[in-house]
Amino acid sequence: DETNTANERIRKYDTAVQKAVETNLAVPILRALCASAGGMGEILLRLHEQHLRAHQRNQLADDSNEVHSFPQQYYLPLTSIQQGMHAITAAAHMVCCGLQTRGRHCRLALLLPVVLHSAYRLKCGAERYPEIIAERKVAIDKKMSQEEPQSLTWMDLVEACDKAALLVCDTIQRMDTHAEFRLQSGCRDWMQHLLESNVNAAANSQ
Repeated sequence: DETNTANERIRKYDTAVQKAVETNLAVPILRALCASAGGMGEILLRLHEQHLRAHQRNQLADDSNEVHSFPQQYYLPLTSIQQGMHAITAAAHMVCCGLQTRGRHCRLALLLPVVLHSAYRLKCGAERYPEIIAERKVAIDKKMSQEEPQSLTWMDLVEACDKAALLVCDTIQRMDTHAEFRLQSGCRDWMQHLLESNVNAAANSQ
């Protein structure tokens, strides 16, 4: 049935992650996953900046009766959303697996801040995506529905980032490693908010 199929898929996924951690390519693989996820976030953030600059120019054009200029339009296809979700999820599982099997002093543990920052940048980019496509939302929604009726959306991408970050934090807390690493203020605030929300949700469920 569907439950057994899902459990089998998870088992195979965990086995693949474990094998990756045990190889000499673990660090390069983790870096590549972070580059993929964080890089997508950076691209979306840059597109958002272009979008804001174009609107500023158009506001000035309204005042001077000049011709409006619009940035090139983009949209996130289903495959890109899946890529981002899989990349950040795999990165979180890899670094957690490294911590659990090799301890806090393994090389993978050194990339903890990289994983969290990649998740944060991807989340920030995904959250700004609706502004980028605001003028063409109806057309893009139609195109997405043509790809697949039950398509993933940017909200699923944000949720994947939250889950990845919580997985890392939960692993650190359960191992009581007291890991200390630097995070940018925005990422640090996000992590604190996630942990507080998680604690509140656990308290309300009791």
